[in-house]
Amino acid sequence: MHVPTNPVKLPEVRRPIAAWAVIALLVTAAAALVAGGGYLATGVTALAETGSGTLVVSSHPPGARVVVDGTDSGVTPLALLLPAGPHAVVLSNAAGRSEQLSAEVIVGKSVSRHVLLEPAAGSSARGAIAIEAATAGARVVVDGVPAGTAPLTVSDLAPGEHVVRLTTAAGTTERRVSVAAGAATRLVLEAPPPAALSGWIAFSLPFDVQVFEGSTFVGSNRGDRIRVGAGRHTFDLVSDQLGYRSSHTVVITPGRTSTLAVEAHTATLSVNAQPWAEVFIGGRSYGETPLADIALPIGVQDVTLRHPSLGERVIPVTVRLGSPNRLSLDLRK
Repeated sequence: MHVPTNPVKLPEVRRPIAAWAVIALLVTAAAALVAGGGYLATGVTALAETGSGTLVVSSHPPGARVVVDGTDSGVTPLALLLPAGPHAVVLSNAAGRSEQLSAEVIVGKSVSRHVLLEPAAGSSARGAIAIEAATAGARVVVDGVPAGTAPLTVSDLAPGEHVVRLTTAAGTTERRVSVAAGAATRLVLEAPPPAALSGWIAFSLPFDVQVFEGSTFVGSNRGDRIRVGAGRHTFDLVSDQLGYRSSHTVVITPGRTSTLAVEAHTATLSVNAQPWAEVFIGGRSYGETPLADIALPIGVQDVTLRHPSLGERVIPVTVRLGSPNRLSLDLRK
């Protein structure tokens, strides 16, 4: 086979090509390398020489209009040859739904983005996870069941927490994702960094949070620890249920685990009962109702109301930041 010594450089313009064509190019190049024991993957070399990479865009449902950096680039699914660097991508469909995102194109590589513009049919009581990966074609397993290759949307999931595992040639990374009924959670998974260049982060909090780095979902504090690249990271800890959000910068040392401990935040709770009751929280008596502005750690608190003739009631109350927390109960009913 003749390998051209001066490959023709691709012009630095945006050009849509079919996703299957990109895959075919990479497969052909890999086959030539194996068979010849030394042939160059000329397609990848040409991409690297032009300072370009490939962005693969897909959507549910397919056929969404794709605009990149203000330029109409076609409809999903498609692959775009783009200069390396960040690009603004907007997807929209005939129903008027749209989604904006940012994609970082890497020289000589293929990155993928998948957008869920409409929920799957019959999903009002179920949820979904729209999974993207830095490496197109990475294998995805959800709750131990193979789901296919990224990018893809895994639908018909029960509300609650699910475990997503991504496997590439570089290794395996795992995330825990909370799914809400009738909604799709977007998850961006990166290939795990080499062991010599990575460490772990563990979070110690008295309540559950989801962990983000920028717009990327990293995991939750319910697992033991999360593997990340070495160096400085800024993590956002979020609990929509508790109205909580905080930002923390941590330096990760290769091969070691760093622990981020966050102190409990407090909010106030007002309690009233008819005709009256003694209030116990965490085994402590706060006196008789009505009670106002009891300072408590945010999270779910079991409030016990006791009356000598009407008995005892135990009510779980979610104490949130930034909003009035009140409990009112008629013990006669």
